[in-house]
Amino acid sequence: MTTGQALVAVRDGTFLPGPCFMPCVDALLYRFRLVPRSILVMGPVGAPLLPP
Repeated sequence: MTTGQALVAVRDGTFLPGPCFMPCVDALLYRFRLVPRSILVMGPVGAPLLPP
């Protein structure tokens, strides 16, 4: 029971703010030419496929 609550707390702390934080990281990676644009397009295309 305690392990399950700990896992839910970790998920809430990492998974929920991720969609707000990762576009900023992606934009910086693209701006400094660290990744090609084709890789960055996979995020918005794949995000709707994630389960709720």
